[in-house]
Amino acid sequence: MAVELSVFSIKKRLVTTQARAPPQARQMGALKVSVSSPGFIYEPFAPREPMPFWRRWFTKSGWRRTKDDIILELKSAYAITKLRKSGYSKHQFYKEAIELYKEISAQIANGDKNSLRKAVTEKMYSELKNEIKQRESRWSKVYWEMIEPVIKIRTLRARLIGVDRNDLNKVFIQLTLEFLTKQKFEAYDSKGTIVAGDKTKELAHSSTPNLKIESLPFLRKLHHISPNCRPILSITTRFFATQSPNTNSFPDKRTVAYYDDLVNAAGRERDFNMLHYLLNKRARDNCYNSTNTFKFIANTNNSLSILDDVTQTLARLDNGFARMSAYNTLIARLCKLDRIKESLHIVDIMACGQYGLNICSFNPILNSLTSRKKMEEAWHVIDMMKTVGVSPDITSFNYLLTAYCYNGNLMAASKMMKRIEEEELGADSRTYDALVLGACRAGKVEGALMVLRRIEDDKVHALHSTHLHIISAFLKLGYYAQAVKFVMIYAGRDAALDTESFGLLASKLVKLGRFEEAKVVLKEMQGRRLVMSDKLRKYCNSDVKLVE
Repeated sequence: MAVELSVFSIKKRLVTTQARAPPQARQMGALKVSVSSPGFIYEPFAPREPMPFWRRWFTKSGWRRTKDDIILELKSAYAITKLRKSGYSKHQFYKEAIELYKEISAQIANGDKNSLRKAVTEKMYSELKNEIKQRESRWSKVYWEMIEPVIKIRTLRARLIGVDRNDLNKVFIQLTLEFLTKQKFEAYDSKGTIVAGDKTKELAHSSTPNLKIESLPFLRKLHHISPNCRPILSITTRFFATQSPNTNSFPDKRTVAYYDDLVNAAGRERDFNMLHYLLNKRARDNCYNSTNTFKFIANTNNSLSILDDVTQTLARLDNGFARMSAYNTLIARLCKLDRIKESLHIVDIMACGQYGLNICSFNPILNSLTSRKKMEEAWHVIDMMKTVGVSPDITSFNYLLTAYCYNGNLMAASKMMKRIEEEELGADSRTYDALVLGACRAGKVEGALMVLRRIEDDKVHALHSTHLHIISAFLKLGYYAQAVKFVMIYAGRDAALDTESFGLLASKLVKLGRFEEAKVVLKEMQGRRLVMSDKLRKYCNSDVKLVE
């Protein structure tokens, strides 16, 4: 059972620790209990602002508030109902929650940093360590004790959190509890003299919400105390439904897709503490970011409004690969949405903060601009790269070269190739593919064949698309026999290439009404046992007789 508590001492604090699961939970069949905490509290509890009767029932905002309150209560009722079916015992759980509350509070009072490091999240440990340091600058030692029994304990909120969209039985159930207790407190200076509090007197916690109440007096802030603060222990009990007795809240074999689902769920809920935790953890688990990592960001004003919060969250990530990778992945996501302005803003943040700005930060931007034929802006990005000390690589120039070649602008493509030679970047498969595309788009198939021959001479792996460009160019010029001959020449070298080349040629021949040539190609495909598309297979079976 992963247990997380929030001690509300003037300001909210999130503390994460672990405790043994209740006996009735350990005896459950299909429902097992998570033995480690992910280190966060989902949807932290905050008291709802009071609303006057007239406003609640006679204004639109009041009706909306009432509707929201009802929905929140229904969520809690549903989660508790599901929990009860699993064998949950409120009495036993409350008993262990009280022990946990006492344990963490005692560690804070004693300044036991070693125990706290094991018990709480990294973020909370840092905050508590600073609190203890400030306290020790004024007080040498403190005494704290909680008087039992607890005056009152109640469940404020319950939440059911799904982790697998394909299996609704895999869930966490989180409970938030409120404690009303009596405590004793006394503080001493270096000479052992009492300087604050009195351990002979009890500090009673009133249940009246408008009183100034302290959970741990020695953590008191010096500024004004909000009258609505209450001591709340937020216990998050995550029951993980699975058949495996050893399953944690994080599976043993974590995948990129698994982390993407969690990251997107946190993003949609705007839980940036959770987002920060997951991005750090996935980097440590070598589950690198993917194109789906920031899928919760959509091309809408409402979605893009959280970009500032996201970038601030990324700035707090572990220094090095975790932070750099997250920023680059965010840039790639924005480029996919054609949000170039926002992408360049992220680049500025990385440059100013020295967050590992590199070629991977710029290439998605170049790809987006060149695919939309915004060549002037693309060249501006190239100049920007040099300004910040990032040198364009062959991939960067390939985006520009491909755009020129797609438009059939051989003059600009020629200048681009000269630039690549000056930079001594060489040429790769994408470079040659772009040149073949440019020649074909300009109607110069013989030039494309010369480039293909150069690819073979340089022993560079030719992309499948390179062959498809030439096939399409032959057909566009009406050279049907030459297209068939070209495919036959390269047949047998690569089964995947054969499937694509023969399939494209046959489909286009049928579409052009060249049924005799199509029949030859289809017969060849059948003889080579190449996979056909559904349309080609249907054509073979119904419209053409391949075997005389």
